[in-house]
Amino acid sequence: MINYDGQIAYLLEIKKIVNNLAAIGSPLNTAEHIDAIFDGLSEEYDPFITSVLTRTEEYSVEQIESLLMAQEERLEKHKASESVPLQANLAQGSFNSRKQFTNQGRGSNNNGTHGRGPHRGRGRGRSAQHFGRGNKQPCQVCGKIGHIAFHCWHRYDQQYTEPNLNHNTNVYNPGNQQQMQAMIAGSQNMVYDDQWYPDSGATNHLTSDLNNLGSKTDYTGQDKIHMGNGQAIGINHTGTSFFHTPMSSKIFTLKELLHVPHITKNLLSVSKFCKDNNVYVEFHTNYCLVKSQDSKETLLRGNLKNGLYVFDEVQILKPDVYEHTVDSVPTNRTTLYVQRTRKSYDVWHNRLAHASRKIVQAVMKTCNVPMPINHQDSIVCKSCCIGKSHTLPFSDSYTVYNSPLELVYSDVWGPSHYASREGFRYYVHFTDAFSKYTWIYFMHNKSETAHHFIHFKSMVENQFGHKIKMFQSDGGKEFTCLTKLFNENGITHRLSCPHSHQQNGTAERKHRHITEVGLTLLSSSGLPHIFLV
Repeated sequence: MINYDGQIAYLLEIKKIVNNLAAIGSPLNTAEHIDAIFDGLSEEYDPFITSVLTRTEEYSVEQIESLLMAQEERLEKHKASESVPLQANLAQGSFNSRKQFTNQGRGSNNNGTHGRGPHRGRGRGRSAQHFGRGNKQPCQVCGKIGHIAFHCWHRYDQQYTEPNLNHNTNVYNPGNQQQMQAMIAGSQNMVYDDQWYPDSGATNHLTSDLNNLGSKTDYTGQDKIHMGNGQAIGINHTGTSFFHTPMSSKIFTLKELLHVPHITKNLLSVSKFCKDNNVYVEFHTNYCLVKSQDSKETLLRGNLKNGLYVFDEVQILKPDVYEHTVDSVPTNRTTLYVQRTRKSYDVWHNRLAHASRKIVQAVMKTCNVPMPINHQDSIVCKSCCIGKSHTLPFSDSYTVYNSPLELVYSDVWGPSHYASREGFRYYVHFTDAFSKYTWIYFMHNKSETAHHFIHFKSMVENQFGHKIKMFQSDGGKEFTCLTKLFNENGITHRLSCPHSHQQNGTAERKHRHITEVGLTLLSSSGLPHIFLV
C-alpha cells in the first residue's frame, strides 16, 4: 500500500498559496505554478524534473500533479524492499526514568524538519514528538515481525483471533495508558467497516473488500477515484454483486461495483442504486427508506449513526448462493406463481377456448385439478387481444402547417332534437389547421352550407391575406356540390373514406367540444335546450 498523505498535503499547500496570491491580485500562470511545485521537491525527484523540462509540449498543473503522484508511488515501491514503511499507528519507543518518549528513527533535527524547510515539508523527517523507524515493528493484528497491520493477511479475516501483545513493552506500556491510546489511534481509524453507507455524491459503488464482488475482473483502465480532499486512489477490480435484507425478499443489484483497497467504508451510490433497482430513497431525520417505484413498498431501511446514514442489515450473496436464490432465499410470491403456473394456465386457457380466468379457475376447481392462480398478476393472452380487436388503429399524422389557411377542416352537425328560438337545427364549422381557430355558422338546412362557405372564404382571405389551399371534409352532398368552386379557385378538396370518420378526426373532435361546452352552459344556467343556439 502506498501512503499519499505527505504528497497530497504538499500539493494542497502549494495550491492554497497560489489561490491566496490570486485573491490579492497577483495570480500565477501555469508555468510559475509548476515551478513552485518543483522548487520544493528533494534531490530524488531531479530525474523526474529533467524529463518534464525537456518536453516540447507544456504540461498542465493537473498533469504534473498526476505524474508526481505516480513518481512518488514508484519511489515508495523501491524503498519498501529496504525498510518497513513508517506508520503513525506502529510507533515504537522506550520510556526513560522520567517517562519521556525518545525518538529511535532516522535523522530529525531539533526543529523536526527535513528536506523542504519548516513550512512545506512532505513528511520525510519526524520531530522529537513523532516516532522513527528504529527496530522492526511487530504486526498489531497477528503479532508477527516483518510486516505491518495495513499489509497483514488476517486484516479482513473475521474469524481470526487477535493475539495478546501485552508482553511487548515497546508497543504497550502499562504504566502510561494515555500514551498507549495515542499510539493505536491510527490503527483504529483504519479498521474495516463492513456496513454500507448511501452516498449521493458517489458515481459508483465502492468497497475495499474483494469478497463483496460476486463476479469480478481486473481493472486495466487509467481512471482513479477522486476523494473529497483531492486525493486520487486506484481501482483494482470491478464486478457485480447482489444482496438482500431480512426486511424484504427483493434481491438488490450492485452493478459496476469497484474494488478500491484504500477506502475504509463501503459506499453505495444513491443515483446508480435507484436506477439499477427501480427504487427511490427517502431521507428522514433519523433514518432513510428505500421504496419501490411501482408499489411504493418499503424494501430497505437505514439508520443514522454518527451523522451518517447506514444500511446495517445488508447481506452480500455469494455467486453460488445467488444461482439458487429461488430455493434458498425468500423470493417474491408473485414471481414464483408466474414461474410455476404460467405454462399450466396457458394450456388450460387454450383448451377451454380461451375462456376468462374466472371460468378457468371454476372449471379447475370443479374437476379437482390443482392449479394455483395468482390474481395479482395479469397474464395477457395475445390471441385474445387480436380476436377482440374490431378495427386496426389509424396511423398518426405528423404533417406541420406553417401558415394560416393551408388546410381548413369542416363538417356539418345536426339535426338537433330541439330547434332554437330562431329555428336553427344545424351548424357548420370551419377550423384552421395552423391556428386551430374555428368559425361556426348556424343553419336551418344542410343546403345552406355552400352559401356559408362562400361567405367564409371571402372573409378570411381578406382578413388574413392568405388563400385557402386545401379543404378537408367528408363526402356529404353539401360539400361535393362545391367541387366547381374549388376547381375555379385552385383549392384542393380532400375527402375522407366512407364510414371512416377517424380520417377527419379534427372536425369530429371539434363537434364534441362545441356540444359539450353548450350543454354545460345550459346546465349551469338552468335554461332549456332551445337556448342551445
